Amino acid sequence: LTGMWLFGAFQLITAPIIVLCIYPSADTALEKKCLYLKTQTSSVYYDNSCFATTVETYSTTLADWYKLHKHCDILAGYKGRLAFILTRAQINALIADEVIEPRGRYFIGAKKDPPSDCGDRLCTYQDPEHHKNWYYIDAEGQKQGEVNADLWLTGEPNNAGTKPPENIVTLEHLGSARLGFNDANGEAQHFPLLCEYRDILVCPENYTLIGKTCYKVFTQKLRPSEAQAQCRREGGDLPSIHNERVNQHLAKMARQAAHYDYSRRSGELEQWGPFLIGLQYINGRWKWTDGTKTDYYRWYAKRGGSETMLNKPSDGYKYVFLQTTTNANDGVAGFGYWSNHLKSTDKVPFICQLSPTVDV
Repeated sequence: LTGMWLFGAFQLITAPIIVLCIYPSADTALEKKCLYLKTQTSSVYYDNSCFATTVETYSTTLADWYKLHKHCDILAGYKGRLAFILTRAQINALIADEVIEPRGRYFIGAKKDPPSDCGDRLCTYQDPEHHKNWYYIDAEGQKQGEVNADLWLTGEPNNAGTKPPENIVTLEHLGSARLGFNDANGEAQHFPLLCEYRDILVCPENYTLIGKTCYKVFTQKLRPSEAQAQCRREGGDLPSIHNERVNQHLAKMARQAAHYDYSRRSGELEQWGPFLIGLQYINGRWKWTDGTKTDYYRWYAKRGGSETMLNKPSDGYKYVFLQTTTNANDGVAGFGYWSNHLKSTDKVPFICQLSPTVDV
């Protein structure tokens, strides 16, 4: 099942769908809806947002610029806007996923406020005031931070001697330059829009939304009690894992963040690339520290069989870590498995989880 993206409506049609995501997030509702846009336009779910380009092209006066935002407000249940392009990495990721073209040209959600006004003469690059007051601005006209000045193309913003003055930011290339910010007047352009839809579930900075929970990997090595205290200071807890999908995502996130040398045989703990999770042996039972039900486990194989939720651990080994190495020293595959080869005095990296806020 796929969808045709029409302005003001979403029409279902039958066609093959190509799923291509930059980061394999674990199906938020927005991610699923973002896939529906892919058959008729370029779209991708990236960093908790759905980015999509319009098929239609537009021009605009400065006074009507805000109306461009409304053309993005078409994804049921999520408020759209012209995209806020914040980093070079974001541009590169959208190019890699073919949402935008390396030599494309797009309107985005930024402009100069207050605008340049040179009166009867032509504004020029030499006007110092033209370099100031460029902001990401939403559909209500609210400033959402200054634009990233590092993303301007060389020599921009230059207000290239045009009337009306160039007060609108576009994402485009000039000559051989890579994609970046240019200033434009909007009336001479006929560009598609780069739209953005934010997930209504919002995580704090440096946390990643997987399903309906936010996660963050900490590479600092702490004792289990210290790690749990850190997570609780963050407003959450050590993670509880309830299905294979989340388990694999956390293992991949931890492996990407780790500083372990996976190519060499390591010490007793480092051989597994351990990251502490929230499963602990408490009052004769394996329990999650956040109090949720222990309905899933993935114990590492060992001599004599595998650990189970019913086994009593050896003295002191009451804490569980997620393994991120491909193989331990004995050659047994270990990625994504759990082990309780951890005492209260051992120090390892850890993962925290917390609930997202709802942005409506």
